[in-house]
Amino acid sequence: DDEEEKYSVPASAKTKPPLKDVISIEMRKKGESLVKELFTNPNKIQYNQAMELVSSVVEDILSTDETVISVQDLRSYDNYTYQHSVNLAVLGVTVGKTLNYEPTKLKEFGLGLLFHDFGKTKIPLEILNKPGRLTTEEFEIMKNHAEYGYQILSKKYKLSDISKMVIRHHHEKLDGSGYPHGLKAGQIPEWVQIATIVDIYDALTADRIYKTQWTHQKAIEFLFDRGDKWFNMEYIKILQTTIPEKRDSFSLLDF
Repeated sequence: DDEEEKYSVPASAKTKPPLKDVISIEMRKKGESLVKELFTNPNKIQYNQAMELVSSVVEDILSTDETVISVQDLRSYDNYTYQHSVNLAVLGVTVGKTLNYEPTKLKEFGLGLLFHDFGKTKIPLEILNKPGRLTTEEFEIMKNHAEYGYQILSKKYKLSDISKMVIRHHHEKLDGSGYPHGLKAGQIPEWVQIATIVDIYDALTADRIYKTQWTHQKAIEFLFDRGDKWFNMEYIKILQTTIPEKRDSFSLLDF
């Protein structure tokens, strides 16, 4: 979420209208409530509830022929931290469905995405909520969240390797410029590569304290511009088809 702080787009930029949502309003509300509980009471992690939620998300996505998501579907609530985690689970699982991943693996992937930012509970609020770019020192502190989340959750629960990899490595990039370990292409599992792409996409298309919301098209262009340097192009293309661009205006959907 962090490297994109310096980019901004005009508030008047073109946006997109709705398509059918892939999860219900009740499920999204339940997901955001669960993530809020994770962040406000990090010592009372609701693992079983999280697994049930992710299982329901996967089952809903697999049970429909729809593999497209409205950009505005991802923006129906105000609290970025909570909706971001749910968005990533929906986006990542939908991409995984397109790649014909088996349901069990999709659930493990979705759980990792839902928990991916849990380590931010250990980051000072003045850094998390800073209305501007982080200093070098602040960014170094922020970068610790991936390792914090991995260490806390892997000790507390028997997470799958997929879930743990997503939590720990969702900021890695193919050229080794990511964090926390500077992994390169051959060292980054495909689940993590997808997580990195949907994480950055969702961050770019959100209104944040320090940046204006990007349009879908500009966010996709950002991903393609960095191409094989940071990302697997195949996964960007799948994301692009998951959220079509040929629409004229935003409107809210049913959730």
